[in-house]
Amino acid sequence: MVWALQMIHVSGIKSSVSFSPVTKQITRVSRIRCSTTTPKKQYTIAVLPGDGIGAEVTPVAVDALRLAGSLEGIEFVFKEMPIGGAAYEATGNPLPEESLKLLEASSLKKHLAEGVDLMIIRELVGGLYHGVPRGFGINPLGEETGFCTEIYSTGEVDRVARIAFDMAAQRRGKVTSVDKASVMESSMLWRKTVTALSTEYPEVDLTHMLVDTSAMELVRSPKQFDVVVTSNNFGDILSDVASVINGGIGMLPSACIGGSGPQMFEPVHGSAPDIDGQDVANPLAAVLTAVMLLRYGLKEEVVAKRLENAIYDTLDKGFRTRDIATLGNKIVGLTTGDHRRRSVTMMPSTSSIIAGEESIVPSPVVASVSGESSLSDMTQTVHFSSGNPRIGETRGVMHLFSDDPVSSSSSSSSSNLPIGRNPLVCVLGVPNHMTYADFCQFCGSFIQHILEMRTVRNDGIENRYSILIRFDSQESTDTFYQHFRGKQFNSLEEDVCRLLFTLDVQFTGYSGSIDHTQPSAHGPIEQPTCPVCLDRLDQDTGGILTTMCNHSFHCSCISNWPDSSCPVCRYCQQQPENSVCCVCQTTENLWMCVICGVVGCGRYKGGHARRHWEETEHCYSLELETQRVWDYAGDNYVHRLIQSKTDGKLVELNSHGSLSKDGCGSFECSDSGMSDALLNSKVDMIISEYNELLQAQLENQKQYFEKLLQNVKEETEQKVSEAASKAISQRLQKLQTRFDRCMKEKQFLEDLNENLVKNKDEWITTITELEEREKKAVQAKDEKIKGLDEQLGKLMAQMVESETSESKEVMDATTVLPISTDTTTTTTSSKSNRRKG
Repeated sequence: MVWALQMIHVSGIKSSVSFSPVTKQITRVSRIRCSTTTPKKQYTIAVLPGDGIGAEVTPVAVDALRLAGSLEGIEFVFKEMPIGGAAYEATGNPLPEESLKLLEASSLKKHLAEGVDLMIIRELVGGLYHGVPRGFGINPLGEETGFCTEIYSTGEVDRVARIAFDMAAQRRGKVTSVDKASVMESSMLWRKTVTALSTEYPEVDLTHMLVDTSAMELVRSPKQFDVVVTSNNFGDILSDVASVINGGIGMLPSACIGGSGPQMFEPVHGSAPDIDGQDVANPLAAVLTAVMLLRYGLKEEVVAKRLENAIYDTLDKGFRTRDIATLGNKIVGLTTGDHRRRSVTMMPSTSSIIAGEESIVPSPVVASVSGESSLSDMTQTVHFSSGNPRIGETRGVMHLFSDDPVSSSSSSSSSNLPIGRNPLVCVLGVPNHMTYADFCQFCGSFIQHILEMRTVRNDGIENRYSILIRFDSQESTDTFYQHFRGKQFNSLEEDVCRLLFTLDVQFTGYSGSIDHTQPSAHGPIEQPTCPVCLDRLDQDTGGILTTMCNHSFHCSCISNWPDSSCPVCRYCQQQPENSVCCVCQTTENLWMCVICGVVGCGRYKGGHARRHWEETEHCYSLELETQRVWDYAGDNYVHRLIQSKTDGKLVELNSHGSLSKDGCGSFECSDSGMSDALLNSKVDMIISEYNELLQAQLENQKQYFEKLLQNVKEETEQKVSEAASKAISQRLQKLQTRFDRCMKEKQFLEDLNENLVKNKDEWITTITELEEREKKAVQAKDEKIKGLDEQLGKLMAQMVESETSESKEVMDATTVLPISTDTTTTTTSSKSNRRKG
């Protein structure tokens, strides 16, 4: 079932709200109101019923929307378009262009998903899913409860965070730690531990983010993330959220890494039994899991990159499985017998020989579909040969990626580089006048990244040679390619460096007098050594260079050789010009007079070289093929050491009766005493030359090893200096961190002290005010009491005066009569009581 309701327009305001079926049920209580007025809002909704039961359930949702809208005063305008299997049956495209236009307001924009490269590191053996205590219980109210506990230790957090920092150091150098430190104590410990660990990785930037914020940012701006490290529960949720970015959960690989046990690599998706056997499953998650196995499990970055590039190449060519297919894509499946639906195949690997030793050059993983471009469309074949033709010659074929004129400029970017390329390139058409030392100097700083270089001849190209170069990594190869492609060899000539990626090198045959059988596997095999420094070829970090005659040297040694000849056999890559006889114009068996330079042919042709000697008495003639000088007067070769045609080594010429192949002559000395004298003289001269040669070689060896010792001393001093500076910088960084923390604490205490001082002043002022206010109140109270006392005294005085005056009036108005004592006492008591009252 594929269906969707996409809201496109709301009263002139575009919206990106979409409705999709979900598995969870949401209970919502709504209040229905009737609207008898005209609709207040109008929405245009694209309806995509799709296939299967989508065509059955979607009309129900449409009717429900229409009814609810009429009750609330909202008008819905529905536009139904085909999608999925129904669209494929009707139009041949699962997502027609008309349907695609209606979905332009989707919330997941294309520009948000392009360029996203993030990795989620999830702690897998602890946290909420494995914490104790957990289970079910009864609360004090008698209700059943369920509970889980999230517990993390610093060791668990440090382990997963360290993996995240290590991977970020190999990527873009950014770690985002996701937690809920605002409310959870376990997240507080998580953040504290990750922050402490970050001081060990100064090259990695650390950012903390709450889990709800990170979920929003994953959808809104996923490009900001590089490596995300989080707990078990949060990682489970965020990984599913992130799967939407690249098309679904069927596109995500995963790995269980950590500890000393075996590592497990598996796709994120499950077994999906509902689509089993239908040939619609997406295999990219499984293939990307294999990439993770190569990269993080086996540490085979080259093979992992090759397989990863094959996936990108397949997607770039528009091949998709049905779950991620869009407009214009070609839907493929997994059926191996159907070439139209085969997405990825692997080419068989072939062998190649570099620097005289067999090595396996793995072939790239390429996408092949019937009717699409094959390997021959991507590569060109170039025949080559190497070796001294007089001794032995090796022939072979190079498969080079085609020279793309679009990307031939010096500003080639990584997007223009061929898919499936190797760390092997070929420099075509190097001028013969460039010596090995010149080419090593031309390569410059890239010599340290070169593993092997091999010089070969290309068939049909005169006065030029080619060089095969193998690098230590694909990144170095790409950088070398972009830097030197189209660059002039020097500023005085127009020749430029024509550089092509090499897919494969195949050796097709060998011709010569030397038996190239493989050595026996029994017994020790001597490792090849450099003829200059006598060290093993695999002990130098500057690479190995194999000359045209198949002799291998360290690049650092051959860089000091002044000419273009081989230091071992003196074979020169600069071939002599095509000379001809000055009389008969023949090109075979030529001799050149070393006095006047006249070229003539030998006696088996026209004999013009000997005739020139007879006419001019110029007795020395150089044989152009072997570079030997013949003395016509002495009837012998002048040189005692000649080059053997068997193995190319310099050997002594037998002067006691040798006949040259061309019949130039030989001699035998009849005087034995003279013969012995000549022999002794020759031996003495040979010994003298050998001693001089040995002395020169020993002096060169001495200088070479002194230079090596100096280099080792300088490297050791540099490493010690770097280690000391690194240790000092780390110590300084830790001290700086502690200093910053102390400064923060000091600032906090100063702020606290300042606030306390302010509070103290305020309280003193308040207390003073209260004391003054209390004093005033007491003073006012005393004054009031004093006034009341005065008033009371006056009142008492007035009462006394009043009673006195009344007594006088009574006495004046009455006659004095004799009264008894009891009566007087009673009267007096009653008056006293009256006063008290």
